[in-house]
Amino acid sequence: MFSYLVETGHTVEGAVKSLERKLADMKLQLLWKYDVTTKLFEQGIRLDQDYWILEVSHPDLTKKMLVQNQWSGFFLPCKMVVFSDRETGKTQVGILRPTSAFSHLEDPVLRDLASRLEEQLISVLNEIEQQQVV
Repeated sequence: MFSYLVETGHTVEGAVKSLERKLADMKLQLLWKYDVTTKLFEQGIRLDQDYWILEVSHPDLTKKMLVQNQWSGFFLPCKMVVFSDRETGKTQVGILRPTSAFSHLEDPVLRDLASRLEEQLISVLNEIEQQQVV
């Protein structure tokens, strides 16, 4: 599967804030947050769900990936999404699995690096999923 997705009791905004803290704890950098719903509304387009796209990086692994293969930049930084599911109203948090993205380069060293990064990202998502919301 190309993605890993969990459900959380947080609101979308609460999940984004919680992700910011967890990513920092894991030495992952949140490079960019895009509030899709708001940006579309500013353009006169209505999206009937809260939707965020985040870009996340691990500086050391990013450098190693780019040194190993300069085409790695096509798959960096890693994408995360946070959205309110249209059917259930529950907040979903997910990633594009780095192992899936980097498999296109057919490089065993990159596959190992992508696997290490994916393990960290999945760990963050699993913690978000298990958090008690007050």
